[in-house]
Amino acid sequence: HSWGFMHMEVSRDNELLCTYAAWNSEALALAISSDRGQSWKTTQLASGDIYNPAVLPVDDHEIYVFAQSHASESIKGLVFNKSEDSGVTWSGWQTIDGSSLAGYADPSPGLGSDGAIYVAYRSGARPDLIATLNGEALRQRLAMSTDGGSTWRFPDDYFYDRDGVPT
Repeated sequence: HSWGFMHMEVSRDNELLCTYAAWNSEALALAISSDRGQSWKTTQLASGDIYNPAVLPVDDHEIYVFAQSHASESIKGLVFNKSEDSGVTWSGWQTIDGSSLAGYADPSPGLGSDGAIYVAYRSGARPDLIATLNGEALRQRLAMSTDGGSTWRFPDDYFYDRDGVPT
């Protein structure tokens, strides 16, 4: 494999967490090191059409991995997988925003001081435009969850201006 799409974060208990994927979307993995990178425990989280991962440690045991997908109609666009036991078990991939025809997302997650999870990403389905693989329909968006990923809202997605007019 030619590995790429690397993204690294450090957990509250000083573990290194690194997500990466094969260039041809053959595998997506998370590696965790608790000894400053001397050794790693690796878990494959996907094979196939889930790629461009980004990791977000939320507390000492909760880890989110965000990615983009065109694996299927039900797992498409901006997706995430969650572990509540330091990466031992995973919830399975869930879609946050499946509006992108090509599955684009390129996610960039962050954690608010109040525990809210934010994910900046690119999407592609402004309702008044014919969504294409690139062009006007691809826009930056922001997803937000305050309940551990059970529900997501889009506080300011830049599809519309402040008066509700498409941009």
